[in-house]
Amino acid sequence: MARSSCSTLVWPKSADGRGDPRPIVRFPRFHWLIGWTPDGTLAFGTLESPSPDGMSRTSIQAIGGGVTRQVMRPGETWGGRLSSDGRWLAYYLRESGDFEVYVSPFQNTGTRWLSADGNDPSWSPDGKELYYGAATG
Repeated sequence: MARSSCSTLVWPKSADGRGDPRPIVRFPRFHWLIGWTPDGTLAFGTLESPSPDGMSRTSIQAIGGGVTRQVMRPGETWGGRLSSDGRWLAYYLRESGDFEVYVSPFQNTGTRWLSADGNDPSWSPDGKELYYGAATG
């Protein structure tokens, strides 16, 4: 990834270091990669322009087939991980003042389920379990 003041390029690179990277997509307000679905859709987080209260908000978007769509509206959205089959999106929010992990169908994110109080969700390899961090004490 290369960052500039106006956009970010995403570059693929062979894991063994061979070959020359070439940019595949440019994002104007890119913040973090979330993952790829099996059909090649890329999910990513963006940093939105500061709101009137001076706070920056983040959102989750996806790009596939040359079309970008908003997955999660701007807010206190953090992180994000796609399940290995690309059907589920796990992410965490801070709407209540504490971090909470949610799961939504990736293609229909109007529905969400509160999974746990915590952060940094990650899927098991088979996509049947969700791991997350949580403070204790």
